[in-house]
Amino acid sequence: MDTPHNDFVDLTLLDFETTQVKILGSITTVTFYDGAPPLEYIKTKLEEILDRNPWIEGRLLSNATGQLVLRYPKVSGGAGQLLRIVSRPGLRPDMKFSELADVLRASIVKPASLCLNKAEDLLRVSVVTVSANRFAIVVSMSHAYADGYTYYEVFKMLSTTAPARALIAERVHSGRADMSAALSGGDDALPWLSSPGFIMNVATMLLRQRVPTFNLFTVAQLTIDEQKKTYATSNQPAFISTNDIITAAFFVATPCDVVFMMANFRSRVPDLTADHAGNYELLIAFQKVDFATPVLVRRGVSACRRTLSGNLPGFLKSTRVQLGAITNWASSYKDLALPGCELVFHRPVVDPARFMPFDHMVTVFKSRGEQLSLMTRCKDTSVLLNLPILDKKIV
Repeated sequence: MDTPHNDFVDLTLLDFETTQVKILGSITTVTFYDGAPPLEYIKTKLEEILDRNPWIEGRLLSNATGQLVLRYPKVSGGAGQLLRIVSRPGLRPDMKFSELADVLRASIVKPASLCLNKAEDLLRVSVVTVSANRFAIVVSMSHAYADGYTYYEVFKMLSTTAPARALIAERVHSGRADMSAALSGGDDALPWLSSPGFIMNVATMLLRQRVPTFNLFTVAQLTIDEQKKTYATSNQPAFISTNDIITAAFFVATPCDVVFMMANFRSRVPDLTADHAGNYELLIAFQKVDFATPVLVRRGVSACRRTLSGNLPGFLKSTRVQLGAITNWASSYKDLALPGCELVFHRPVVDPARFMPFDHMVTVFKSRGEQLSLMTRCKDTSVLLNLPILDKKIV
């Protein structure tokens, strides 16, 4: 519930956001354009967004009971320091992830733990000049108060094709229980990720850690379409999604024993709508038999839980299992159209050196229009060889 504080509002964030603040980083993308940057348009549009969503300008605080609080102004202070204009002549769409993160370091908001009780911005929009006729837009948002869905809702508002609108910042604190109920008893992913066996697995991973390899590919859409057509004509089932196909194809090629899929629960549980900002996604855990085919993945996604396997591994086995994770941004994305410019390429920005407790990860996103792309993070890149879902390697 909001608590007035002079000219500010103190918004108590979700318990999940409080417990995860130490590990949450940022969600950051870079979008390349041909043309001259329309600076006045971007500044005006960002101010419109902030006028309707002053919570974006908030600061992370910890209250007396340890609960995470977002303190934000009742009235927006304007674009101010949230908008940055910088020059990076060496910036390219096909840069390696480590190089990209280094070049754009100043445009990325700090991890949540470094923002707590400090005057640190949780959103940063940067216009990056590359050359006389090439620039990029970097949008970086703290994961502490925004999931991927929230990120792209704000991102899209910068476009000429979308109006600035108010999202609902007030948290639905009953939502977590409703989300767990929607998982039909399959809400064991987060508890397992804090189990002693998993913690030992992570400790071992840290001891033997080598920085995983990040790659970026476009998706072979014809291959995806052919598989969808086959399922539609055989009625087994009549519908499978692109995400189902990618999940099965990628992780069957890996030695992963358990794979976690991020699922958005907006409009799927009471009182939680598409207008709610925050972190309203939960993990669904799949084991080998559950992601063996697109059909099995579809059943799991539809039921909000794995449908074949039983309990997740016990202590001894969980210390040595290989772990995977997949998240899908594609359905939330729409091209960020800017006046007088042509969009060239859109991609995530991540720091490969930032530790994540997974052996293989994949992020599905759109790089332009309807072009699907994959960001892969692999302990062993040999799993990428001869994958029919992969088309052109960008990085």
